[in-house]
Amino acid sequence: MIYDSYVKLCIQQEEDTDGCSEIVNLGSAKTELYKKDDYQQYIINMVHIPHLIVGAGPVGLILGHYFKRFNIPFQIFEKQSFLSAHPSAHYLNMRTMEILDELNIQLPLENIQHFSNYVYLRRIGEQPLNSTRQLIDYKQYSYTSYAHLPQSLFVQHVQEGIRDKIQLNKEIKKIEFKDKIIKVNDDITCDYLYGCDGLNGFVRDYLKIKLIGNRDLQRFLNIHFTSKQLVNRLEQYNSMLSFIYNSDITAVIIKHRIEDGTFAIQIPLDLLTGKTDIQEVQHLKQDHVLIKNLINKTLRNQVNDIEIKSVGFWRMGAVYAEQYYKNNCVLVGDACHGMPPAGGFGMNTGIQDAQNLAYKVKEQKDLLYYQQERQQIAQDNIETALKFYKKSLDIAKSFTFDINKLKIYQSFYEKHSRFFILGWCETRGISYRIGSNLQENISE
Repeated sequence: MIYDSYVKLCIQQEEDTDGCSEIVNLGSAKTELYKKDDYQQYIINMVHIPHLIVGAGPVGLILGHYFKRFNIPFQIFEKQSFLSAHPSAHYLNMRTMEILDELNIQLPLENIQHFSNYVYLRRIGEQPLNSTRQLIDYKQYSYTSYAHLPQSLFVQHVQEGIRDKIQLNKEIKKIEFKDKIIKVNDDITCDYLYGCDGLNGFVRDYLKIKLIGNRDLQRFLNIHFTSKQLVNRLEQYNSMLSFIYNSDITAVIIKHRIEDGTFAIQIPLDLLTGKTDIQEVQHLKQDHVLIKNLINKTLRNQVNDIEIKSVGFWRMGAVYAEQYYKNNCVLVGDACHGMPPAGGFGMNTGIQDAQNLAYKVKEQKDLLYYQQERQQIAQDNIETALKFYKKSLDIAKSFTFDINKLKIYQSFYEKHSRFFILGWCETRGISYRIGSNLQENISE
């Protein structure tokens, strides 16, 4: 089914006394007048989608849920033939959990106690050099708790309820503008187009909207794998993140899911290969023997059930879009900002973008207000994530692992752990901060 759920428009031309051709509305399209010499041959079938969302990731899906809730007609186009299979983001802060509750979205969450620590090790199985615990008394701030769920599972569950609005294998290749109508791929028109297609997506690039900031802070090899044996090995730590520092490898292991043993490991590309050009190391994606050896350098060959699911590269930046709104096209989520993962702001900021935007669309507000509010939030979150990231580099750059540096970092983290968990909070266009003491003390 490609167009079954759309309103098909048979565009007819009727010459009037002014020498114009009237585009006759046979569905949800608006009646428009065009000069006859401009559209003499404009006799084709067109599909009109009032609100077109590009990208079926977490942000596009949440925006879709709000549009459904507000009875705003929409469709979601996803260029891939499947929704996200890589775990990618995994941290849901309390404001995001409030949004999910508002939308009545239920997720298969595992006990957060199993993900309550960050541990620092030379290798898995050894005594931790140190650890930090991130659980706090969150009840004084919100009726929700923060949660942990890999993005691949998140999108599979969030698509429920709007599955009939998602069209896979639908790639946007061209956008044109005419009399407040957006024309897409020569066969579709829409009133508003929402770019939820990520930092490397088509929409922002086609609109020639610049990114402000550093696009290329660091590059990583990102490995998605499963191992039930590793779940057992890590049970003693109750860790979400395990930072590995030894003479063989520097890496972070992310425990995504206990039930099926889903993990990801991120390895800085420059420390691994001495190279930063991703094109020069593409062969790594196919060399699963080498990849397993890399993982085992963190484990001392303590597991033998590793199954590689996917291997990719990730470029970390700290950027935001110069504009969020242009010609009735709106950028949302990673399409308009990218930030280091420290603090878990990325996906949460995007989901909160979607909520802010949806209320403004519902209330027919000027969408420049969305840009003003959310762009400032992105800038502040990027600044904070960068400070956390730079603190972590103090440890990562020291292969001998200076324990004194670790204690400094632990003290810093414990002071500001509220900010990691609560994140930025935003509702109905009014932004506020929880844990405001962070900016006063973060440089310590």
